[in-house]
Amino acid sequence: MLEQMTEKFQTAMKPVTELATLNMNTMQELAEKQNSLFSTLMSDGMSFVETASQQKDLMSLAEAQKAYLESMQEKMTESAKSSYTLITETQQKAGLDLIAQFAQLPEVSSAQHIALYLSADGEINTAPLIDWLRQQGKTIYLPVIHPFSAGHLLFLRYDPETPMVFNRYKIQEPKLNQTQIIPVSQLDLICTPLVAFDHHGHRLGMGGGYYDRTLEPWFYHQSGPKPIGLAHDCQQVEQLPTESWDVPLPKIVTPKQIWDWE
Repeated sequence: MLEQMTEKFQTAMKPVTELATLNMNTMQELAEKQNSLFSTLMSDGMSFVETASQQKDLMSLAEAQKAYLESMQEKMTESAKSSYTLITETQQKAGLDLIAQFAQLPEVSSAQHIALYLSADGEINTAPLIDWLRQQGKTIYLPVIHPFSAGHLLFLRYDPETPMVFNRYKIQEPKLNQTQIIPVSQLDLICTPLVAFDHHGHRLGMGGGYYDRTLEPWFYHQSGPKPIGLAHDCQQVEQLPTESWDVPLPKIVTPKQIWDWE
């Protein structure tokens, strides 16, 4: 039973261990919370062993074990909730700081049709930015995996009432509706997710090549919607491996600054 509960706790805490994009202070605080929890569980376990050795019958032993396991479950649950709260607060602050930087882009004032994405797997929180852009009167679009053309994206209008579904990558996207599709050429900006970026603007994506194909007109002819990368500051690295045909992004926005290579 203890092994099962430990496994459940590790599963509950998986987002914590995967969010390498959190700043070091947050990671340190999360580590301290986990260390404190495991110290408490170890101490409680030793106390239970001592208590169990003093029981004179099986019924008393069973009741002591039940009380111990319930207490451990409660402490693990509270620790997981506390960690999630910390992550949520950190992500929310990063999202708000991103707005402050994004608002400084000269392209934003003239852009009307802006493609964004819903954050997943520790990506910078885009929800506050989406809300802010709507308040500025901008129309927001989200990528949808093309149902017929492999490796390509469609972009659908996204409003609070838009019906959503999960795609093959378990990421939410608008339910396909032909009346809500906008041709890529009519978008003004496409904000792209990324895994990492370097000092030259080169972007490491998720590996599917969806945005590379979508942005080919810009990369090779400077036509079509302008791409702007969104990232955590800690996703910046010194240099990424590139090929001769790789074209860097013109701008990348993080919570702390705007990287501009134009």
